[in-house]
Amino acid sequence: MEFPLAILAVVAKQGPLVGRTPAELHFRTKYGAAVIAVHRNGKRIQDYPGNIKLHSGDVLLLEAGPTFIAKNTDNQRSFALISEV
Repeated sequence: MEFPLAILAVVAKQGPLVGRTPAELHFRTKYGAAVIAVHRNGKRIQDYPGNIKLHSGDVLLLEAGPTFIAKNTDNQRSFALISEV
């Protein structure tokens, strides 16, 4: 049985996530992770995560499977940094 991981991922500058919402991106299907919260400038954005337009540098708290980091580490266009919490 695979248990989900808590992952922090930073939105890359000028990547495909910038200016779009997780819902528009079909984030869960495309990246295999659910966006639990979005932090910008050190503060949590108090809105449903799927409706937040992402900015470069946003920190995403994700719930993902154990293969998320390996599958997305080389995807420098989407994430500037990925780390397990």
